[in-house]
Amino acid sequence: MKGLTPAIKYFKDAIKESDEISAECSESLKTELTKQKGYFIIAVAAMEKQTPNPVIPNKRIAELCKCPICKTELCRDDNDLNYCPTCGQALELS
Repeated sequence: MKGLTPAIKYFKDAIKESDEISAECSESLKTELTKQKGYFIIAVAAMEKQTPNPVIPNKRIAELCKCPICKTELCRDDNDLNYCPTCGQALELS
């Protein structure tokens, strides 16, 4: 998905900025920024899961591969192999 890469960068930058800003804020604003930062971290994690990662090939058995995140063994012949069934990571078959 094309729009995810700039969105991920935007939210990661916002997380960094909130750390810098909160050092100079009132306690109530710090609390709000901390809460907002938590939401941004969740959003980044969800968007990164939607970004396809290439599977890890099995060198001995061509039909098998592994999820690049959780290392679950997968079968390339599975027509529904768009996402890892264990962790939900979007997959890119190479």
